[in-house]
Amino acid sequence: MKLQVGIIGLGYWGPNFIRNFIRHKKTEVQWLCDISEKSLEKTRKQYPYLKQTKEYEKILDDKSIDLVMIATPPNTHYAIAKAALKKNKHVMLAKPMTTILQESIDLLYIAKKNNLLLYGDLTYLHTGAVNFIKNFHHKGNIGQPLYYDSTRSNLGLIQKDVNVIWDLAPHDLAIIDHCFKLEPRKIFATASKHYSTSIEEMAHITITYDTNFIAHIHVSWLSPIKLRTILIGGTKKMITYNDIEPDEKIKIYDKGVDLTTEDITYMKPVYRSGNALIPRLPNEEAIFSEINEVVKTISSKGISYTNAHLNIKIIEM
Repeated sequence: MKLQVGIIGLGYWGPNFIRNFIRHKKTEVQWLCDISEKSLEKTRKQYPYLKQTKEYEKILDDKSIDLVMIATPPNTHYAIAKAALKKNKHVMLAKPMTTILQESIDLLYIAKKNNLLLYGDLTYLHTGAVNFIKNFHHKGNIGQPLYYDSTRSNLGLIQKDVNVIWDLAPHDLAIIDHCFKLEPRKIFATASKHYSTSIEEMAHITITYDTNFIAHIHVSWLSPIKLRTILIGGTKKMITYNDIEPDEKIKIYDKGVDLTTEDITYMKPVYRSGNALIPRLPNEEAIFSEINEVVKTISSKGISYTNAHLNIKIIEM
Protein backbone atom coordinates (compact mmCIF):
# COMPACT_ATOMS: atom_id res chain seq x y z
CA MET A 1 0.00 0.00 0.00
CA LYS A 2 1.41 3.39 -1.00
CA LEU A 3 2.04 6.26 1.40
CA GLN A 4 -0.23 9.16 0.51
CA VAL A 5 1.74 12.42 0.39
CA GLY A 6 0.92 16.12 0.53
CA ILE A 7 3.64 18.66 -0.37
CA ILE A 8 3.48 22.16 1.14
CA GLY A 9 5.77 24.75 -0.43
CA LEU A 10 6.52 24.68 -4.17
CA GLY A 11 9.34 27.21 -4.36
CA TYR A 12 13.04 26.40 -4.71
CA TRP A 13 13.11 22.82 -3.33
CA GLY A 14 9.44 21.86 -3.64
CA PRO A 15 9.54 20.76 -7.32
CA ASN A 16 12.46 18.41 -6.58
CA PHE A 17 10.45 16.70 -3.85
CA ILE A 18 7.39 16.44 -6.10
CA ARG A 19 9.40 14.75 -8.85
CA ASN A 20 11.09 12.27 -6.52
CA PHE A 21 7.97 11.37 -4.53
CA ILE A 22 6.22 10.65 -7.84
CA ARG A 23 9.19 8.51 -8.92
CA HIS A 24 9.03 6.36 -5.79
CA LYS A 25 7.00 3.17 -6.16
CA LYS A 26 5.74 3.28 -2.57
CA THR A 27 4.52 6.89 -2.42
CA GLU A 28 1.65 8.65 -4.13
CA VAL A 29 1.41 12.46 -4.21
CA GLN A 30 -2.16 13.68 -3.70
CA TRP A 31 -1.89 17.37 -2.80
CA LEU A 32 0.27 20.38 -3.68
CA CYS A 33 0.11 23.61 -1.69
CA ASP A 34 1.59 27.08 -2.01
CA ILE A 35 0.35 30.61 -1.32
CA SER A 36 1.79 31.73 -4.68
CA GLU A 37 -0.54 31.39 -7.64
CA LYS A 38 2.50 31.53 -9.92
CA SER A 39 4.01 28.46 -8.25
CA LEU A 40 0.69 26.62 -8.39
CA GLU A 41 0.24 27.44 -12.06
CA LYS A 42 3.72 26.17 -12.89
CA THR A 43 3.14 22.83 -11.18
CA ARG A 44 -0.41 22.63 -12.59
CA LYS A 45 1.02 22.53 -16.09
CA GLN A 46 3.37 19.67 -15.14
CA TYR A 47 1.01 17.72 -12.89
CA PRO A 48 -2.58 18.59 -13.87
CA TYR A 49 -3.91 15.47 -12.14
CA LEU A 50 -2.78 16.57 -8.63
CA LYS A 51 -5.07 18.47 -6.26
CA GLN A 52 -3.93 22.00 -5.41
CA THR A 53 -4.67 24.47 -2.65
CA LYS A 54 -3.38 27.70 -1.10
CA GLU A 55 -4.51 26.54 2.36
CA TYR A 56 -2.33 23.84 3.89
CA GLU A 57 -5.09 23.03 6.40
CA LYS A 58 -6.98 21.28 3.58
CA ILE A 59 -4.14 18.78 3.28
CA LEU A 60 -4.05 18.21 7.02
CA ASP A 61 -7.82 17.68 7.11
CA ASP A 62 -7.57 14.97 4.46
CA LYS A 63 -7.58 11.75 6.51
CA SER A 64 -6.09 9.77 3.62
CA ILE A 65 -2.79 11.70 3.79
CA ASP A 66 -0.04 9.82 5.64
CA LEU A 67 2.99 12.08 5.13
CA VAL A 68 3.36 15.83 4.78
CA MET A 69 6.47 17.28 3.14
CA ILE A 70 7.04 20.90 4.24
CA ALA A 71 9.32 23.06 2.07
CA THR A 72 8.05 26.50 3.08
CA PRO A 73 10.20 29.36 4.48
CA PRO A 74 11.95 28.17 7.69
CA ASN A 75 10.11 30.52 10.04
CA THR A 76 6.83 28.80 9.09
CA HIS A 77 8.05 25.24 9.68
CA TYR A 78 7.11 24.98 13.34
CA ALA A 79 3.46 26.00 13.05
CA ILE A 80 2.76 23.82 10.00
CA ALA A 81 4.67 20.80 11.31
CA LYS A 82 3.01 21.00 14.73
CA ALA A 83 -0.44 21.17 13.13
CA ALA A 84 0.42 18.20 10.89
CA LEU A 85 1.64 16.06 13.79
CA LYS A 86 -1.50 16.85 15.76
CA LYS A 87 -3.52 15.67 12.74
CA ASN A 88 -1.64 12.36 12.95
CA LYS A 89 0.57 12.95 9.87
CA HIS A 90 4.19 11.92 9.51
CA VAL A 91 6.31 15.02 8.80
CA MET A 92 9.33 15.65 6.59
CA LEU A 93 10.83 19.14 6.69
CA ALA A 94 13.28 21.00 4.49
CA LYS A 95 16.32 22.30 6.36
CA PRO A 96 16.62 23.95 8.78
CA MET A 97 13.95 21.98 10.61
CA THR A 98 13.18 25.09 12.67
CA THR A 99 15.10 28.27 13.46
CA ILE A 100 14.50 28.05 17.23
CA LEU A 101 15.91 25.12 19.18
CA GLN A 102 12.97 24.70 21.54
CA GLU A 103 10.57 24.47 18.61
CA SER A 104 12.39 21.44 17.21
CA ILE A 105 12.46 19.85 20.66
CA ASP A 106 8.70 20.40 20.95
CA LEU A 107 8.08 18.84 17.53
CA LEU A 108 10.14 15.78 18.45
CA TYR A 109 8.20 15.40 21.71
CA ILE A 110 4.86 15.46 19.85
CA ALA A 111 6.14 13.04 17.18
CA LYS A 112 7.38 10.51 19.75
CA LYS A 113 4.20 10.81 21.80
CA ASN A 114 2.12 9.91 18.73
CA ASN A 115 4.56 7.42 17.18
CA LEU A 116 4.98 9.61 14.11
CA LEU A 117 8.06 10.29 12.02
CA LEU A 118 9.77 13.68 12.27
CA TYR A 119 12.45 13.92 9.60
CA GLY A 120 14.61 16.87 8.55
CA ASP A 121 16.04 17.07 5.04
CA LEU A 122 19.84 16.66 5.12
CA THR A 123 20.32 15.87 1.45
CA TYR A 124 24.11 15.58 1.38
CA LEU A 125 24.08 12.61 3.76
CA HIS A 126 22.46 10.61 0.98
CA THR A 127 25.03 11.38 -1.71
CA GLY A 128 27.45 8.75 -2.91
CA ALA A 129 30.34 11.16 -2.30
CA VAL A 130 29.64 11.80 1.39
CA ASN A 131 28.98 8.14 2.12
CA PHE A 132 32.22 7.23 0.36
CA ILE A 133 34.09 9.65 2.66
CA LYS A 134 32.36 8.16 5.71
CA ASN A 135 33.24 4.57 4.77
CA PHE A 136 36.77 5.49 3.68
CA HIS A 137 37.38 7.09 7.08
CA HIS A 138 35.77 4.28 9.07
CA LYS A 139 38.14 1.82 7.39
CA GLY A 140 41.06 3.84 8.77
CA ASN A 141 42.24 5.02 5.36
CA ILE A 142 42.38 8.73 6.22
CA GLY A 143 44.27 8.11 9.44
CA GLN A 144 43.68 10.64 12.18
CA PRO A 145 41.39 13.31 10.68
CA LEU A 146 42.95 16.74 11.16
CA TYR A 147 40.83 19.36 9.44
CA TYR A 148 37.80 20.11 7.26
CA ASP A 149 37.77 23.18 4.99
CA SER A 150 34.57 23.99 3.13
CA THR A 151 33.40 26.74 0.77
CA ARG A 152 29.75 27.10 -0.21
CA SER A 153 29.17 30.20 -2.27
CA ASN A 154 26.91 31.44 -5.03
CA LEU A 155 25.32 34.67 -6.27
CA GLY A 156 22.04 34.31 -4.35
CA LEU A 157 19.63 32.83 -3.38
CA ILE A 158 19.26 35.60 -0.74
CA GLN A 159 16.49 34.65 1.67
CA LYS A 160 14.23 36.90 3.69
CA ASP A 161 13.89 35.07 7.00
CA VAL A 162 17.22 33.28 7.58
CA ASN A 163 20.82 34.33 7.02
CA VAL A 164 23.45 32.54 4.96
CA ILE A 165 24.59 30.44 7.94
CA TRP A 166 21.13 28.94 8.46
CA ASP A 167 20.81 28.38 4.71
CA LEU A 168 24.14 26.73 3.86
CA ALA A 169 26.11 25.74 6.98
CA PRO A 170 23.75 22.89 8.06
CA HIS A 171 25.12 20.87 5.14
CA ASP A 172 28.66 20.93 6.53
CA LEU A 173 27.61 20.41 10.15
CA ALA A 174 25.67 17.33 9.05
CA ILE A 175 28.51 15.97 6.90
CA ILE A 176 31.06 16.32 9.72
CA ASP A 177 28.81 14.55 12.21
CA HIS A 178 27.91 11.83 9.70
CA CYS A 179 31.49 11.08 8.66
CA PHE A 180 33.50 11.64 11.82
CA LYS A 181 31.14 11.43 14.84
CA LEU A 182 33.02 14.08 16.79
CA GLU A 183 31.65 16.42 19.44
CA PRO A 184 32.08 20.18 18.95
CA ARG A 185 33.94 22.00 21.74
CA LYS A 186 34.15 25.59 20.52
CA ILE A 187 32.36 27.57 17.81
CA PHE A 188 33.27 31.02 16.51
CA ALA A 189 31.52 32.80 13.64
CA THR A 190 31.76 36.17 11.95
CA ALA A 191 29.23 37.42 9.42
CA SER A 192 28.57 40.54 7.39
CA LYS A 193 25.61 42.36 5.81
CA HIS A 194 26.08 44.26 2.56
CA TYR A 195 22.63 44.49 0.94
CA SER A 196 20.34 43.87 3.90
CA THR A 197 19.94 45.61 7.24
CA SER A 198 18.98 42.38 9.02
CA ILE A 199 20.18 39.34 7.06
CA GLU A 200 23.87 38.38 6.82
CA GLU A 201 24.94 37.33 3.33
CA MET A 202 28.52 36.17 4.08
CA ALA A 203 30.03 34.29 7.01
CA HIS A 204 33.09 32.41 8.23
CA ILE A 205 32.70 29.71 10.88
CA THR A 206 35.43 27.95 12.85
CA ILE A 207 34.58 24.87 14.93
CA THR A 208 37.01 22.98 17.16
CA TYR A 209 36.01 19.37 17.77
CA ASP A 210 37.31 16.48 19.87
CA THR A 211 40.88 15.28 19.15
CA ASN A 212 41.82 18.79 17.97
CA PHE A 213 39.95 18.29 14.68
CA ILE A 214 39.09 21.71 13.27
CA ALA A 215 36.54 22.84 10.68
CA HIS A 216 36.60 26.08 8.69
CA ILE A 217 33.38 26.82 6.83
CA HIS A 218 32.90 29.76 4.46
CA VAL A 219 29.37 30.47 3.23
CA SER A 220 28.32 33.27 0.91
CA TRP A 221 25.44 34.46 -1.27
CA LEU A 222 27.67 37.11 -2.87
CA SER A 223 30.09 35.10 -5.02
CA PRO A 224 30.31 35.56 -8.81
CA ILE A 225 30.73 31.79 -9.18
CA LYS A 226 29.10 28.81 -7.53
CA LEU A 227 31.49 26.80 -5.34
CA ARG A 228 30.74 23.63 -3.40
CA THR A 229 34.16 22.37 -2.32
CA ILE A 230 35.43 20.47 0.71
CA LEU A 231 39.03 19.63 1.62
CA ILE A 232 39.63 17.00 4.30
CA GLY A 233 43.10 16.38 5.70
CA GLY A 234 44.23 13.31 7.61
CA THR A 235 47.51 11.87 8.74
CA LYS A 236 47.39 9.18 6.01
CA LYS A 237 45.33 10.62 3.16
CA MET A 238 43.74 13.87 2.01
CA ILE A 239 40.43 14.17 0.16
CA THR A 240 38.90 16.83 -2.05
CA TYR A 241 35.16 16.87 -2.74
CA ASN A 242 33.90 19.13 -5.51
CA ASP A 243 30.12 18.79 -5.73
CA ILE A 244 29.96 20.93 -8.89
CA GLU A 245 32.10 18.41 -10.77
CA PRO A 246 29.72 16.11 -12.71
CA ASP A 247 31.90 12.98 -12.66
CA GLU A 248 35.09 13.24 -10.61
CA LYS A 249 33.58 14.59 -7.41
CA ILE A 250 36.03 12.84 -5.05
CA LYS A 251 39.80 12.74 -5.33
CA ILE A 252 42.01 10.99 -2.77
CA TYR A 253 45.60 12.13 -2.36
CA ASP A 254 48.36 10.10 -0.76
CA LYS A 255 49.97 13.27 0.53
CA GLY A 256 50.91 14.42 3.99
CA VAL A 257 53.58 15.36 6.48
CA ASP A 258 55.69 12.69 8.17
CA LEU A 259 57.41 13.28 11.52
CA THR A 260 58.70 9.83 12.35
CA THR A 261 62.36 10.09 13.39
CA GLU A 262 64.43 12.25 15.69
CA ASP A 263 66.07 13.84 12.66
CA ILE A 264 62.72 15.09 11.38
CA THR A 265 61.15 17.96 13.33
CA TYR A 266 58.39 20.44 12.69
CA MET A 267 61.18 22.68 11.39
CA LYS A 268 62.40 19.94 9.02
CA PRO A 269 59.39 17.80 8.04
CA VAL A 270 59.34 15.18 5.31
CA TYR A 271 56.49 15.71 2.84
CA ARG A 272 54.84 12.59 1.44
CA SER A 273 53.60 12.82 -2.14
CA GLY A 274 51.98 9.75 -3.68
CA ASN A 275 49.32 8.90 -6.25
CA ALA A 276 45.84 10.39 -6.59
CA LEU A 277 42.78 8.13 -6.76
CA ILE A 278 39.39 8.99 -8.27
CA PRO A 279 36.77 6.48 -7.03
CA ARG A 280 33.64 5.47 -8.93
CA LEU A 281 30.52 6.70 -7.09
CA PRO A 282 26.85 5.70 -7.29
CA ASN A 283 24.82 8.37 -9.06
CA GLU A 284 21.35 7.95 -7.54
CA GLU A 285 19.70 11.29 -6.81
CA ALA A 286 20.17 12.12 -3.13
CA ILE A 287 16.59 13.29 -2.54
CA PHE A 288 15.26 9.99 -3.91
CA SER A 289 17.54 8.05 -1.54
CA GLU A 290 16.36 10.25 1.31
CA ILE A 291 12.70 9.61 0.47
CA ASN A 292 13.48 5.90 0.34
CA GLU A 293 14.83 6.10 3.91
CA VAL A 294 11.69 7.96 5.03
CA VAL A 295 9.46 5.29 3.49
CA LYS A 296 11.43 2.46 5.11
CA THR A 297 11.36 4.19 8.49
CA ILE A 298 7.60 4.72 8.41
CA SER A 299 7.07 1.12 7.26
CA SER A 300 9.25 -0.37 10.02
CA LYS A 301 7.89 -1.58 13.35
CA GLY A 302 9.56 1.17 15.37
CA ILE A 303 10.08 4.76 14.23
CA SER A 304 13.72 5.90 14.32
CA TYR A 305 14.43 9.46 15.48
CA THR A 306 18.15 9.47 14.68
CA ASN A 307 17.65 12.02 11.92
CA ALA A 308 15.54 14.31 14.13
CA HIS A 309 18.19 14.23 16.87
CA LEU A 310 20.91 15.16 14.36
CA ASN A 311 18.81 18.07 13.08
CA ILE A 312 18.32 19.28 16.64
CA LYS A 313 22.08 19.03 17.28
CA ILE A 314 22.73 21.14 14.17
CA ILE A 315 20.19 23.77 15.25
CA GLU A 316 21.77 23.87 18.71
CA MET A 317 25.19 24.50 17.16
